[in-house]
Amino acid sequence: MNKSKIASIFLATSIFTTTIIGNYHVFASDQLFTENFQSGSKNWKESKGKWSIVNYNNSKAYYQSSTNVEAASKAGKTTWTNYSVESEVTIEDFNGSKRVMLCGRYTDKNNYYSISLYNKDGGTLEIRSKAKGKSKTLKKAKISIKENTTYKVKLELNGNTLKAYLDGKLITTANDKSLSKGAIGIVTSKASAKFDNIVVSSIDKTSSDSNTNTDLNTNTTNDNSSNNNSSSNSDSNNTTNDTTSSGTYGKDTGATTNGTVITVESNGTTLEKAVSSAKSGDTILIKGTIKSSSITLKDNITIKGESGAKIDFSNTSNGGRGITITGKNNTIKDLEIYNAKDNAIYVNGGDYNRFENLNIHNNADTGLQISNGASYNYIYNCYSHHNVDSKGENPDGFAVKLHSGEGNVFEKCKAEYNVDDGWDFYAAHGAVTLVNCESNYNGEVNGVKGDGNGFKLGGVDNKESGKAAHLDPLNHVLINCSAKGNKKNGFDRNNQSGIVTMKNCIADGNEGKNYNWPLKGKPSALGYEVTFGKAIIDSCTSKNGSNNISGATLQGNCQGF
Repeated sequence: MNKSKIASIFLATSIFTTTIIGNYHVFASDQLFTENFQSGSKNWKESKGKWSIVNYNNSKAYYQSSTNVEAASKAGKTTWTNYSVESEVTIEDFNGSKRVMLCGRYTDKNNYYSISLYNKDGGTLEIRSKAKGKSKTLKKAKISIKENTTYKVKLELNGNTLKAYLDGKLITTANDKSLSKGAIGIVTSKASAKFDNIVVSSIDKTSSDSNTNTDLNTNTTNDNSSNNNSSSNSDSNNTTNDTTSSGTYGKDTGATTNGTVITVESNGTTLEKAVSSAKSGDTILIKGTIKSSSITLKDNITIKGESGAKIDFSNTSNGGRGITITGKNNTIKDLEIYNAKDNAIYVNGGDYNRFENLNIHNNADTGLQISNGASYNYIYNCYSHHNVDSKGENPDGFAVKLHSGEGNVFEKCKAEYNVDDGWDFYAAHGAVTLVNCESNYNGEVNGVKGDGNGFKLGGVDNKESGKAAHLDPLNHVLINCSAKGNKKNGFDRNNQSGIVTMKNCIADGNEGKNYNWPLKGKPSALGYEVTFGKAIIDSCTSKNGSNNISGATLQGNCQGF
């Protein structure tokens, strides 16, 4: 992925998003429907209840106030099949033990799937089906649910697999084949509630299950340790070209799979042993949940999961990383990675590596970090969340920092609920591109507080040996990215002196500034005032928050500034 290829992709992406997407922050092919109720509820068809648009949390919300009937409202197309629907839900009154539901594959009041918030037995989250008028609880999990608290609720429907998320965590999974298609809906069963910021995104049934197929229990694990005495389970002479059809970027990144397949399971070959024996072109296939200590990859190795595979790095020593990559053209994909005592993945000078369909969480430092000259790495469809240390100092969702090289690209990635920042580019040495990325609700995890920026895009380099503290002007590019609900700023300069371009981006309800781009600053590490390069804010939106854009130029159709 050389410089000329990257430049041409930047141009092509900019043209595509301008002519087709307008002000939306994801590609039209991914997003089926959005609703923030700023223009009322004209897209919704109501059945019973008392529905209205109300002011709530400095915005508008869709409110159902009756506690006497089962009220419903639906939107979208009945031809939708595989998709996710998410909404912010605030339950005003459970009215005893009643349910509030966000629905998918909704045809009418007698046919739908739902994620149900239910306050019986101290709180229960359910996946429910209603087919031909008969209701059934498919799966449930005990979880505290309180009135007048806003929750981010998500239901994912992919073939016969149904997944329920709460505040970014996968809570439970069910399987059912009663309903294959339908619109979205909201149902309040004799309860009152508010709904806002509803998003429906399409799912490619052939590939989406590769991210996470099992329930997340981020507080405890009951996994068996790997057995170091078991023999290897290998398949030889299996030559494939392990590439991914999704994504705009990433050409020439990742491994070439033309070697042996080494299978790793909890009662078989350990990951440590598989890595030590792997040769260039080999694939390490993870099945089920395994435990591992730290591993290091050199060149042209693939590590991938099968059917919701997990790597639990709780065996790492104090301060130990999960996976360190020092080489080039490696691929890590289709895995859940958690419990490392430092980074889950650390790219230390490695180039042209590829990471895709990863669920990274509950590590003691940044989920995925790129440093020390690492260049032209591609990160696609990765979700990094709930990374936290005891002091709230270091764990970001993603970081490209501490002398990272050029040409690193993130596409369709999400950072949420990390104790420090979503993305951190402190002391980077090369420009980074982000496309269709989200950074939400960062800055606090389980009462531990950190910085809380969505995209923190600069930082004085005071770590380079033999050099005084200095600024490295970098021209980062962010296209169709969004930052919401972060404890500090959404898009933050953080002393970045280059010309950063933000195109078709959205910042919503960040507690500091939505866009924080001052013209001048006096970094403490420098001790003198600096005039920064002027950022470009092109066709972006700011809502439910304030901005400092004295060091930015607005162009295109900007709203809310």
